[in-house]
Amino acid sequence: MRFIKLERLINLQEGYQRCFNVEGISLLLIHSENKNHLLLNQCPHQKKPLGNQCLQENKLRCPWHGLEYDLASGNCLNAEYHHLKLAKYQLAFEENFIGVYLS
Repeated sequence: MRFIKLERLINLQEGYQRCFNVEGISLLLIHSENKNHLLLNQCPHQKKPLGNQCLQENKLRCPWHGLEYDLASGNCLNAEYHHLKLAKYQLAFEENFIGVYLS
């Protein structure tokens, strides 16, 4: 497996959000409440990108249709769409970088 660097750890401050294109996959890195989250940058509702300004009070809000997701669990908070869940990626750390391992 190969480590793909995304960001220096020192840059991860509260509210950090940034999109990355890793081998054709759009990823969203978020730092909130002292935790790092790496998500597929895609709302599971209609596969539209979430962008990097979707975090509101530890919830992600889709800019297209307003669906909200719990950042920790990835679960949709809108009752009608409770079956939807954000796709998460396992984060990796090497030296002073945060990233992801790809095969």
